[in-house]
Amino acid sequence: SFKSILMIVVDDLRPEINCFGKRKLHTPNLDGLAADGMMFTQHYAGSPVCAPSRNTLLTGFHTGHTQVRDNQELGGYLDEEERGQMPLDSGTYTIGRMLQDAGYVTAAIGKWGLGGPGSVGEPNKQGFDYFLGYLDQKQAHNYYPTPLWRNGERYPLDNEYFSSHQPLPAGADPYDPASYDMYKGAEYSLDVMSDDALRFIRENAGRRFFLYVPFTIPPLALQVPDSSADAYEGILVDTPYVGDRGYLPNRRPKAAYAGMVSRMDAHIGRILALLDELGLADNTIVMFSSDNGTTYTASGPGTWTRATPADPWVFHHDPGVEPVIGLRCGRDLLLVLSRMLAAQLAPVIEGLRDVLDGMGPTRRIGRMKIEGSKVDDIVGFRVDSMKGQPDEAPPHQVTAPDV
Repeated sequence: SFKSILMIVVDDLRPEINCFGKRKLHTPNLDGLAADGMMFTQHYAGSPVCAPSRNTLLTGFHTGHTQVRDNQELGGYLDEEERGQMPLDSGTYTIGRMLQDAGYVTAAIGKWGLGGPGSVGEPNKQGFDYFLGYLDQKQAHNYYPTPLWRNGERYPLDNEYFSSHQPLPAGADPYDPASYDMYKGAEYSLDVMSDDALRFIRENAGRRFFLYVPFTIPPLALQVPDSSADAYEGILVDTPYVGDRGYLPNRRPKAAYAGMVSRMDAHIGRILALLDELGLADNTIVMFSSDNGTTYTASGPGTWTRATPADPWVFHHDPGVEPVIGLRCGRDLLLVLSRMLAAQLAPVIEGLRDVLDGMGPTRRIGRMKIEGSKVDDIVGFRVDSMKGQPDEAPPHQVTAPDV
């Protein structure tokens, strides 16, 4: 039978995982996935910001043709003000819809951002049989939300509401861990969504499935259970962030950020281990990427450089496949999958090579126009190889978080 598909898309992650040359974060599961698969070191995101990038990924259109070309916000940050972002049009042909037509059961578990509650853009109306996660990107700024959404209905979590945009109160000691207790909850959304992804795989192990997992890690409220940040305590030099530049304060922001990425990697390891346990690993295509590159403080929010090749992409199919290096963009995925289906189970590597044919070797300067999100008819560029430069220092030795 044709292979199941697992597509993990994280949020605003540049190539900070070890397999792309960095050495500060503990990401053994993603490193192993890359070692056994294919790494695209010249990969372009579809847009510098979340919603249009996801629109290009799911529809195959670039932002000159997509319906969503920016993070066009509706409503507010309060739960009762939640309206999401500009929705996809009714009947939009997405990867989910294409795979439903091919007989797949489809699910999206994570951050949607292409239509708020009650809109025509909800994932269940756009090719996904099942959804659990954030419909509204604004609510995804908080990793301890009061509700998530499940198939169009609120899914309450055991968390008290607090604003995800507030500074440390005046007079609070920024070095006292207790000063930050107000920014925590009982249920961490990454853990909830990861557990649900495991449930979906178990319940559909006997069917062809497409599981789209758009995790919200790592931006940008720096929130993670203490056990994950503890792994980097004393390894990364930290100064308290008091929240004066937005989002939430954190006593050890670097350790929190690193802990968030490592916790995500540990959950990905659980998912991959379950595929092994159920005998699905050899019959599941696994992809990992980010919706756009670098984080908020690296180049400013919504700037072109967030969509440059600092956007990781890993494609895993068969162990021992030689890495393929070529200029690619997220919008190619629908074309790749459609060719695989049309070719009656054609080998996945040949499908990828079809897309890469004719591109030739990477040149010194590459140009790509992307509309929307403050780029205003400019073109982006890249120079030589991937934007991120490898670290010279040896990798940090940290303990994997217990998830």
